[in-house]
Amino acid sequence: MQKILTANNWNRHFIQNDQKAVRKAIDNGVIIQFKKADAHDIPFKDNSFDAVISECTTSILNKERAMLEMIRVARSGAYIGIHDICWKKDTPESMKERFAEIEGWRPETLEGWKSRFEEAGLIDIIIEDRSNLIPEWEKNIHEKLGIIMRYKIYLKIIKKWGFRGFRTILESRRIFRSKYMGYGIIVGKKP
Repeated sequence: MQKILTANNWNRHFIQNDQKAVRKAIDNGVIIQFKKADAHDIPFKDNSFDAVISECTTSILNKERAMLEMIRVARSGAYIGIHDICWKKDTPESMKERFAEIEGWRPETLEGWKSRFEEAGLIDIIIEDRSNLIPEWEKNIHEKLGIIMRYKIYLKIIKKWGFRGFRTILESRRIFRSKYMGYGIIVGKKP
């Protein structure tokens, strides 16, 4: 049986508690041990996994440190994969900086992600632009939340950060939904 390590930052937004994830795994016949840990210091031995996957988290991490950890815990010949947001090549620097100020995320372009994989020593790197998925995600999120829940979220934002905070969140959404934001899958092999 293959061992695969995954990290998923977005789950904290959609899974109300750890038990829901455990129930989902059991319902799907998956035997898995969940372990929360710091992606910069993964608590597993060297060469432990056949694949290591980071889902929508690498942009918010110290990329070099997280990549080195993913590679460290992967066996020789294992695949390291991420899927994450990415900038389009023509994105203005001012937009990148503003997004980093608001969200703390520093995405790369797809070519930038590929370069990071190469610099980390990975081989047989494949990149795939999956930006076409973003509108569908937005639609699904809106449908799952519904009008009342979105209204409650907006009220909480205004209560906590005021109208200025609300405008900042809307600015972040505009950037995320702009023609400059993309989404990609990047996979490389540990030699």
